[in-house]
Amino acid sequence: MAMGEMRRRTTSAALSVLVLLASVLIVAPANAAPGDVLAWGANDWGQLGDGTLTPHLTPAPVSVGALTDLAGGRHHVLGLAPDGTVAAWGYNGMGQIGDGGDNKRETPITVPDVSGVVGLGAGHYHSLAVHGDGSLSAWGRNVDGTLGDGTRVNRFLAVPVQGLTTVMAAAGGREHSLALLADSTVMGWGSNSNGQVGDGTTMLRTSPVPVSGLSTVTAIVGGRIHSLALLADGTVMAWGDNQYGQLGDGTTIDRSSPVAVTGLSNIVAVEAFGFHSLALDEQGQVYTWGLNGNGQLGDGTKINRPTPALVAGLDHVTTIGSGRNHSMASTATGTLYTWGKNDAGQIGDGTTTDRLVPTAVAPIATSHLVGGRDYIAVLEEAPVEPAITPGIMVVLEGDTGSVFVDVPVRLDVAAPHPVTVAWTTIDFPANPTIAVGGEDYVAAAGTLTFAPGELERFVTIEVLGDTVDEPATLYGSWAVIGFTNPSANATINPAFFGLGIASIIDDD
Repeated sequence: MAMGEMRRRTTSAALSVLVLLASVLIVAPANAAPGDVLAWGANDWGQLGDGTLTPHLTPAPVSVGALTDLAGGRHHVLGLAPDGTVAAWGYNGMGQIGDGGDNKRETPITVPDVSGVVGLGAGHYHSLAVHGDGSLSAWGRNVDGTLGDGTRVNRFLAVPVQGLTTVMAAAGGREHSLALLADSTVMGWGSNSNGQVGDGTTMLRTSPVPVSGLSTVTAIVGGRIHSLALLADGTVMAWGDNQYGQLGDGTTIDRSSPVAVTGLSNIVAVEAFGFHSLALDEQGQVYTWGLNGNGQLGDGTKINRPTPALVAGLDHVTTIGSGRNHSMASTATGTLYTWGKNDAGQIGDGTTTDRLVPTAVAPIATSHLVGGRDYIAVLEEAPVEPAITPGIMVVLEGDTGSVFVDVPVRLDVAAPHPVTVAWTTIDFPANPTIAVGGEDYVAAAGTLTFAPGELERFVTIEVLGDTVDEPATLYGSWAVIGFTNPSANATINPAFFGLGIASIIDDD
């Protein structure tokens, strides 16, 4: 074969590899998919949605199609369908199912005349639906003005909440409700006996009023008689009942206006349902405070805490949830942890033994965890599984000294937890187009770590200058980097055998 022909074929092969690498390095956005629902714990009102009244001590499927959001009341559950309608099941004695009657529903029904919904909220005995046009609907118990329609009459069909047109999210407590508006302020209404509405008074409100002094709010939740708001700067505000320290301000004094939760920063999510509170920080760590009579704070004790404490043994948490006296956390690697009261099997570990520390229930990945008095419901989802793709980088070598080249390594999807992969340079002595460690470059090895959300890192190779000509190809000689041992749920892209390349060419 003529040398020119061999060179053309070698160049063609190298170009083919480059095209392949370029194609797999394009990062495509992941599309959120609806999830199937699992539930467990008490089922005396049909809140597990399986068509029976039989409790389950371990996760069991709900007889409903794929959903995109969940909200949980004391004994009922709401689910948002992809078409913007709402499914509901469980206890209905006060109209919280919204079907016009008061019979419990052991399997999900579609709430009539409620459509265009983009988000859900639930109180203990009432339901809330956020519509795409910014309005808010409510139904169920209303004896304390919980529905915000200006009356105190229970509603068995959905009614509009008065005066709200820019609602982004809604939340409920036992007898009060909250709405987050597009301008990042919060409205509250309903029972206000302990200041849980947050307007600086303890006056019952049958229609929405502004929560005092709040701005830059990104999320809201309602506990039994208290409220929490997450601010854009990662801090948390709380107000309402503080009998057990659930406001986290170091006291047990009720607050009718928001106060700062002590010692929290970089928080990305908050949760509450009963008399305790939870927060998740950007590092995937969980903090709890408030009532701890059944171990719901997860610290191994039954001692109430008036300030947040770190829950030990949890890493890379992406989602948190709360029930009356139990708590939940889901990790990025697809493990669900629960702890606290377990009298009805709500922990999901097959027993009815209270758990004072987080207990791994099952390999369930989810971004939606809801709890009631004694049950849990989740949207099951696939865990994030990033593919690690090494790249190629060309470097001009000198005659003397060293030059450094950064070879890119990329993830096809950002992970909410750190991703690691081991790497090492590899020699192929029998192949003249492969560079040799110690002669062409400095042999090296290490571990590459992607921080949560990070898509690209680099392996740095030191190339040694010399006067020896590199192979007469367009891409010279290749310093090859092999990748092994990716962290949990990560894989190495098999394209080009999962190898990174530093392509060394002459500078003359």
